[in-house]
Amino acid sequence: EWKNIDFILSYSPLHSALMNASVGSKAHHYVITGMPRNDFFFNRNGRELLNKITGENLEGKKIVFYLPTFRQNVFSNRLEGEPLSEENIFRLHDFSWKIFLDFLERNDIKFFFKPHPAETHLVERFSLPSSIILLTEALLEQANTDLYETLNAADLLITDYSSVYFDFLLLDRPILFIPSDLPLYRKKRGFLLEPYDLWAPGPKVFSFHELQTTILECLEGKDDYRQQRGFIRNTVHSYQDGESSNRVWQFIQTILEKEKEIKQ
Repeated sequence: EWKNIDFILSYSPLHSALMNASVGSKAHHYVITGMPRNDFFFNRNGRELLNKITGENLEGKKIVFYLPTFRQNVFSNRLEGEPLSEENIFRLHDFSWKIFLDFLERNDIKFFFKPHPAETHLVERFSLPSSIILLTEALLEQANTDLYETLNAADLLITDYSSVYFDFLLLDRPILFIPSDLPLYRKKRGFLLEPYDLWAPGPKVFSFHELQTTILECLEGKDDYRQQRGFIRNTVHSYQDGESSNRVWQFIQTILEKEKEIKQ
């Protein structure tokens, strides 16, 4: 299907190279405009939207988003890392729901869990505690809201290997990584960018105790990765201004004008 595409929107020259490594297109197909969905970071009130969608009172609360990537290959159904389970959504072997829920309540944290679309069908069968706020594609679609409209509500993003952190860099807020199955994931799926530690600009945790401690440190202002985030943000994003939609539309107008000239 990529052979039938004339143009591919891109964040930057680096992003074009990464995309090309994945889909094998042509260099001249990439147009660096920034991504329109990231404009939401600059023009939406994420807290207000989350309040409306979930009915949660977020006033005075710290907001944490957990957005992991998938492990079940959507094409081959092959498992490419440690599976997701109801008892252990972080894939941390010493995890305890009771301790974690007490931790969230004690520290006034609202925790939003958005599973990857490829694993939503698994999570929908889970019996997660009510204080874990589950965001699914269906819930967002019902509210006529895109996930990216809500992301600027987050004081902290937690992920593992999901590329969503590339976009979150535009907010210059802390990112916490849980690469608990790193060796297996690297062997089964691999990374476009290595070394992982360099390209993942945030603390990495491998135990439940580390997770709690690091969440608090991030929310209380400890930030040893701002410079690293800035380097990667400036490498990944040629534009950081919330005007990507305008650039895309201007590009489309240019194409239409050229087509019009040809026909004349």
